[in-house]
Amino acid sequence: MATSSPDSTWPLEDERSSPSSSSEGATTRWRNRLGDPFNQLYRYALARLLVRGLLTTRVTPSQVTLVQPILAAIAGYCVTFGDARHVVMAALLFEARAILGCVDVTLARAKGPTNPHGAAERAAARGLSAAFLYASIAWHFHLHAAPAFALGAYLSAGVVGVVWMATAILLSGWLFARSPRLAVA
Repeated sequence: MATSSPDSTWPLEDERSSPSSSSEGATTRWRNRLGDPFNQLYRYALARLLVRGLLTTRVTPSQVTLVQPILAAIAGYCVTFGDARHVVMAALLFEARAILGCVDVTLARAKGPTNPHGAAERAAARGLSAAFLYASIAWHFHLHAAPAFALGAYLSAGVVGVVWMATAILLSGWLFARSPRLAVA
């Protein structure tokens, strides 16, 4: 298990990354290579700092997970505006949501007994967050015409909506195929 320093007890990857067999170990290595590199670069380091402060509180990982789609919805609302200030604010809020995604995993590991539905909660929060982002981008294209030289001028809100729906269908199918327990629940 990779850690940030030899004397650190906080692992960088989430609970799904600990290999229990050789085939899972190979999958884990590919997931780490293909996953979000910013998680490994700085998000888990920030998450560990935040978790140190949260350990003495009554905040649970599920509560942290619940905040993520709320931040994504606020970021999505900011994307619908036409000025750069709101788009930068949306990017910062969505990045805060991504950092909280690392915080909930790190907090779950630090607090001990995990919620058996924690992985499903995280998957739902990430899916809702992506849905809010894609819907807000589609609404932005609907409200504000792109410059004539931009590729976005040729993308209608309908095209973005179709891509969003296809992504949601593919991700939900992949999620249920990966974890059959979620399909039954």
